[in-house]
Amino acid sequence: MDLFNHNENLILSSFEDIHNQIYANEGLSPEESFNELIKLLFNVTIFFREHKSTDYSEYRKFITDNKYLKKNFLGLEYQGKLSQQLEKDIFLKIVKLELDQSNDILGLGFQKFLNSSSRINRGQFFTPKIIVDMCVEMIELNKNVNILDPCCGSGSFLVSAYNSIKEELNGKEHCSLYGMDISKQAILLTKLRFMLLDIKSENIFCSDALSDVKLLPESFDIILTNPPFGTKGKITDHGVLRNYDLAYKYSNTNDRWIKTNTLQNGVPPERLFIERCIRLLKPNGKIAIVLPDSILENPSMTYMREYILSKTNLLKVIKLPSETFMPSGTAIKTSILILQKKPCKNPNNIFFGAVSKIGFQGNKNATPIYKKDSKGNLLYDVSGNFIVDEDVTDIIKQNNVNADFYFLDSKDLDKKRFDFEYYHPKYLKQQKIPKSFSVKKMKEIVKVVQNKSPKLRNKELEVNYIELSDINYLYSEIVDSESLLVSDLPSRASYELKEGQIITAVAGNSIGTKKHVSAIVTSEYNGAICTNGFKVLEVQPSLSPYYLIYFFRSSFFLNQITKFRVGSAIPVITDDDFSNLDILIPNKKLHQKISDHMKSGYIQRQDFIDKLEYIVGD
Repeated sequence: MDLFNHNENLILSSFEDIHNQIYANEGLSPEESFNELIKLLFNVTIFFREHKSTDYSEYRKFITDNKYLKKNFLGLEYQGKLSQQLEKDIFLKIVKLELDQSNDILGLGFQKFLNSSSRINRGQFFTPKIIVDMCVEMIELNKNVNILDPCCGSGSFLVSAYNSIKEELNGKEHCSLYGMDISKQAILLTKLRFMLLDIKSENIFCSDALSDVKLLPESFDIILTNPPFGTKGKITDHGVLRNYDLAYKYSNTNDRWIKTNTLQNGVPPERLFIERCIRLLKPNGKIAIVLPDSILENPSMTYMREYILSKTNLLKVIKLPSETFMPSGTAIKTSILILQKKPCKNPNNIFFGAVSKIGFQGNKNATPIYKKDSKGNLLYDVSGNFIVDEDVTDIIKQNNVNADFYFLDSKDLDKKRFDFEYYHPKYLKQQKIPKSFSVKKMKEIVKVVQNKSPKLRNKELEVNYIELSDINYLYSEIVDSESLLVSDLPSRASYELKEGQIITAVAGNSIGTKKHVSAIVTSEYNGAICTNGFKVLEVQPSLSPYYLIYFFRSSFFLNQITKFRVGSAIPVITDDDFSNLDILIPNKKLHQKISDHMKSGYIQRQDFIDKLEYIVGD
């Protein structure tokens, strides 16, 4: 079995139990309870290393007499606040864990404890070990570097970086590791973790890296980080914002983004951390940074991508699956960018990869997923452990059989997008156009309904409301609606439908997939209101709506949607990208044939439904 995950989860449950004991019995706040737990872990671990004893009396004498503990304690008040009986009970639980400095099970187990307890929740998401190690491998470290994580959290990037080069240090040297975090609890955990692993570093600070003057420009060779991100924790202090180019508003002039003199009202922290990290890098230094996909793809973020390309070269982009940060409580879509600060030689090719299997479920405890054979039996490695089901290793090794990756000529990189799908060969390559077809833009063949229905002004009016889930994607038909008062409609209720119009999804996880929904509006739903998750289209008279429905099911159409969709949480396609989609138009004869065939299918299905209803008497 996988002993590592077993022990990690055992420690998680033990920490939760101990923390709850302290909280319930001593009348302390959650933060005070956490600090007491840290103190006990520190003290008991030092004692257990030196004595290998489970004698509590020896332990009490040890911590009373030991000057090392008093001098080197983790910035907390040395004397504990617990009763001796409770301290004794917890001491025995900790020593039963048989902590061993040769591995990092304690640190990872404690990290899980913090995740599950939501003790660090300012938009900070602990990065899974498998992703941390991938960043370290792909940035290609050596021992002669200064390494920084300005948002170090539990210290995972620094620990992984140290482990990757410790054999080169020959036990005599120590690489220069620097870590900062605004959370005192996170810094305590990092220091404890370093102590357990015997990593020597005095450069771990509790501070805000966005404003701390101790961090000097161009001081670091390598930066590895996952900054806090999200709009809930925007930076609003003008004293901080005015120091960052990316905190100002930008205007677009002749396809160039120019910084104005006007500060934004608030800026999500990850945007400032991008600039901060670039400034802190030495020339030719490298950074691996986890970012929400919105920075890679949203049109409103083009100025940021232009800024990044003005200061660095993009070396690698690795798309992460949505479950990566689900154990931390978010399904936000993210990618890793690996950048090198200029002046450096422009790479011939840029690596793009997509992780699809991360080795664990997207639940609170990140339950491991293991490989199975064709009969469903778990597979074992040569050591008798279960084999984790992941493709991160294949991305690192560039294994064409099991991993999805490609190389992009750097000359083809456009500030318009940095994301994996946009440049993927199967979307980038122009599909062959059959001789019997011509190509037009969407905006040339349809009119998009843009005005909200006037019915929405009458709060007492009852209307039929149609959501994305009311469409049968297999048959491209509206199959249901809900009768609601206008006052009860959701805010996304927008457009009034007319018979003969087409609706097609432009938002939601299914857009661009085989479950992408589109439908023709029939007489039954004339006058209904639909969500703004649809585009409502009026087709020009020369084109049959039945043909367009047929085309909306084609891989040619769906691949374009997949290429252009954006969004870190819910995928959408922008109005501009939608209006410029390529539509294949057949010659008149083929157009009529396809339209007649599609229309016949609709009629036959309706006849079948009518006959069935007649038989059962509905």
